[in-house]
Amino acid sequence: MYHNLRTNLTPELMAFPDFPFPPGTSAFPEHTQILEYLEEFAIKYDLLSYVRFDTTVESAVWDDDTREWIVTSVSPEGRLVERYDGVVSANGHYWTLNVPKINGMESFPGRMVHSHDYRMPEPFTGKRVVVIGGGSSGIDIGRQIAAVAAETFLSLKDVDSVGDLGESLDVLGIAALGTSLANGEPINPTPQSRVKIVKKPAIVQMYSDSSLVFEDGSKAESIDVVLFATGYLYDFPFLSELSGRPLQQGQSARVPLDRAIVTDGAGVRNLYKWLFYIPNPTLAFIGLPYRICPFPLFALQSQFISLVFKGARTLPDESSMREDAAKEGEPGSKESMILGYVKQYPHFDWISELVSGKPIVDPERIAQRESLLVLRRKYFGY
Repeated sequence: MYHNLRTNLTPELMAFPDFPFPPGTSAFPEHTQILEYLEEFAIKYDLLSYVRFDTTVESAVWDDDTREWIVTSVSPEGRLVERYDGVVSANGHYWTLNVPKINGMESFPGRMVHSHDYRMPEPFTGKRVVVIGGGSSGIDIGRQIAAVAAETFLSLKDVDSVGDLGESLDVLGIAALGTSLANGEPINPTPQSRVKIVKKPAIVQMYSDSSLVFEDGSKAESIDVVLFATGYLYDFPFLSELSGRPLQQGQSARVPLDRAIVTDGAGVRNLYKWLFYIPNPTLAFIGLPYRICPFPLFALQSQFISLVFKGARTLPDESSMREDAAKEGEPGSKESMILGYVKQYPHFDWISELVSGKPIVDPERIAQRESLLVLRRKYFGY
């Protein structure tokens, strides 16, 4: 994680139910504060006693004869094979890098780096930099780099697009290297504190002379660094038998699409409510959707999965689950994984009513979310 990383949600929106952030937490906490919060949560509920550290799950394979999952893991103590009635995948989706192919990139002499490896802006001092991607990370990293770079471009598929929360690119540019945010205090933008970022459309060609051509025909020359803030791919290497990825170029997929969980990694297929694997609901997933308040959703998902696995709640039949999943968009697409503001809270309430018999989203939470962008602009300037 990069040095100046802060959340784009407030503690009130982020917190687990019944476990608020401690008093004095800044409006948009630093990543170190989030780590401390999670560590305290783990201590309170004795979670570490259930964790096997230094352990890699190699595979989870369904045994149709015994109706069990065969799970193979490896640790310093050796390889272990165990059988389980159910498997929950909570491996996250922010570690397999998505780096789109661009014509000529193999001959580009400058540095190419993914936002995953970005730590601080100082190495970009005096450089000419292109940041690809207009999500929250691309905007935030671009803003930081622009404070020290000779020139910074932000390349977007849609130059009129906005960030994940509706951040404005037109007013983007508060320098992020000062100490004005160190104590969570709002900044007071001045013309002198703004940094310039040049918006550009997608790159269509990279050249060996360090120049780039954009979709509108414009050109950027003497580019030192191209930083890909292009996100990540869904990947479940321990569920390789459910992968729909082609074995090799031009060959057929490993499993039929109506059973595959991933193809190109843009999204996850064949899931009911982003939770249960429809062909075999003894496999479940936590935390897959994009643009969510993560911790509250994780808590609700965990409770619901637990009740289903214990037989206290019943899922619809396969046909009904597939009909419901079809409403979320093109199977396996990134768009099908986005909840966002409109779909998120009805989904929260749907799970909460199944778990506890009552909704969880109150008017105060909705008001906090509606005012979030205004608060962000007060603190961050965009």
